[in-house]
Amino acid sequence: MKSLPFSPGTNWLRQLRGFAAGEGSVAFFVLGCLLIVAWSLQQADWVETPSLLLVMALGFLTGMVLCRIRRRAIFLHLPGLVIGAATVVWMCSTLVQGDSSVQEIRETLARIGVWWRAVAGGGINADRLPFAFLLVSFSWLVAYFCAWLVLRHRNYWGAVLVTGAALIINMSALLSEGWIEFFLFMLAVLLLRARMQTLENRAEWSRAGKSPGGRAGGALWRGGVVLTVAVTGSAFLLPLGKEVKSFDPVYRFMHAPIEHYTGDFDRLFAGLSSRVPMAYRVFDSLMPLGGAVKLSDTPSLVVQSPFPVYLRAHTYDTYSGGGWRSNRSETPDTNSATVSTEAEVYASKLAIAVTVKPLYPSKTRFVAGDLVDVDRPSNVEVYAPPVYVVNLRDSLPNSRLPQTMRSIAAKLQAAWRSRPGQAGNPTKEEIQKLLPADVKVVGLTYQRNVPEVLLQRDAPNPPDLVSVEVREGSPVDPYKVTASFSAASPAELQAAVSSYPGWVADRYLQLPASLPQRVRDLAGEAVRGAATPYDKAVAVQNYLREIYPYELNIDPPPYNQDGVDYFLFNVRKGYCDYFSSAMAVMLRAEGVPARVVGGYAPGEAAKDGSFLVRDRDAHSWPQVYFPGYGWVEFEPTPNRPLIAQNSGLPEDLSDIAGSGQPVMDEEPFPEDEFV
Repeated sequence: MKSLPFSPGTNWLRQLRGFAAGEGSVAFFVLGCLLIVAWSLQQADWVETPSLLLVMALGFLTGMVLCRIRRRAIFLHLPGLVIGAATVVWMCSTLVQGDSSVQEIRETLARIGVWWRAVAGGGINADRLPFAFLLVSFSWLVAYFCAWLVLRHRNYWGAVLVTGAALIINMSALLSEGWIEFFLFMLAVLLLRARMQTLENRAEWSRAGKSPGGRAGGALWRGGVVLTVAVTGSAFLLPLGKEVKSFDPVYRFMHAPIEHYTGDFDRLFAGLSSRVPMAYRVFDSLMPLGGAVKLSDTPSLVVQSPFPVYLRAHTYDTYSGGGWRSNRSETPDTNSATVSTEAEVYASKLAIAVTVKPLYPSKTRFVAGDLVDVDRPSNVEVYAPPVYVVNLRDSLPNSRLPQTMRSIAAKLQAAWRSRPGQAGNPTKEEIQKLLPADVKVVGLTYQRNVPEVLLQRDAPNPPDLVSVEVREGSPVDPYKVTASFSAASPAELQAAVSSYPGWVADRYLQLPASLPQRVRDLAGEAVRGAATPYDKAVAVQNYLREIYPYELNIDPPPYNQDGVDYFLFNVRKGYCDYFSSAMAVMLRAEGVPARVVGGYAPGEAAKDGSFLVRDRDAHSWPQVYFPGYGWVEFEPTPNRPLIAQNSGLPEDLSDIAGSGQPVMDEEPFPEDEFV
């Protein structure tokens, strides 16, 4: 299938007809395949984008023109990619509001730069523009290289695999949607194969000196068309999707790349809304504040417990404006899964055993209350004591330290400045004498003869738990968790002192400098008249439950706005991640240590005391620290019942009923229901 360049002085109409009957017909079917993929991506409506049909058409046209130039490909791809980059930036800039095209392009590039820093730094980004940028870039590149693969290299399968993979991955995220696009795509690729085969046979006959005639070539092409239509039409008669169990392994294989990178995807594209019900929420070191979510009814866990319990998967200590993260952690090298005996550390604790049966493979051990022990080999992740660098001359670097450490830094600076006439520099021992008992000097360095002191706070006892993960065995094996629950009454929590341990104040009063002042002001209004930290926690909890409605279908925060601020003042509705974040942030603003926990809320109850926890029970909630009593759970999300304090006692079971309706007439949940 030789390319015929258009040359002056020849019959251009004849050449045009020859091109349309040969290479042009192949280009037509390749472009058809690409436009079907573009249509599928456009129908998915992940984010607002320029016309992906136009993007792929331009990418294909660029590739088709360049691949006809008889030069080495390496010298043609560079200008081709430059053209593509300019096209993508220009088209994406139409999504940005600006006073001029130049300003829109600058803002587009700036927002892509912010997203890239989140990629490199492990941060959270809720801006939708980077996803649109990547989708447009991907569409242009696929079209460009498909033109090269087919028109230059006659590589049919390479083009089909690239475009088919894009279509299937898009469909796998939409489950049952997009089957019309799939069958149209299959029709187009089969017609493409038939056309290429026809032209290749003609070329072979020509090289062999044979003359098959127009009828033979036309019959071959018509036979390919008939076979294509018959195969594609028969496919419509087959059962679709999940109705065919034998296709499940294929679906899981194709969907595996998406599931493997779900955590990174969620943090970098937090602004994307869920198009279909989510199955098995991912609990990892980041909890972004994003857009709309859809939770499924898929069973997740069966729990044996004397009363409904919240199951913790991950705790989050650091708020960044875009969401929460778990800061630096470590896994102690121990053969035991035991963390501590909480009942011996904190007052008013009740220890019970909870058995958890996972119904899907999960690396997480879901634990209730404060963990005491797990009966299966597990890796216990705890927060590592941070190391703080104190500059003894310059106060600016110290301003980034927690407030408790800033006061220590100011004391050390004052001591350093008071000894200008003394010979030599201070030693570790001299500095240690100025520190609280739970802070140790772990290093002393000199920068331009000015010492920088490395300080570390003693690790808390019990350890500050982040998560528990499977170490050995199957991730669906049942396990028993021994846990302790707060049985402290409201009166006891009201009487708790407000002098917090250093490790609590260091970590759990953190707020970003960018937090808008109106969030702090609103926190002050919500707790007005509250005399104790417990009263403040109850006041914020009730304020959020009464003022803000529960809603799963919300738009994500704008890329440059704080998530809690957006929830409280703009959208004014949301789901559990927003309610728990708002309560934790508002309490921190009032000097009350709080954190956010991700996991599962109680599920549906059966007569035997077991609970079926579904994916829709995936939840996040705040915990507040009370000296002498530890972490106590609260529930600001209005679609969940309040968590009664003193909730560890059996007589309070009715006050802490699960979120689902009790299944009073059912026996224990049979395992084969979830296979």
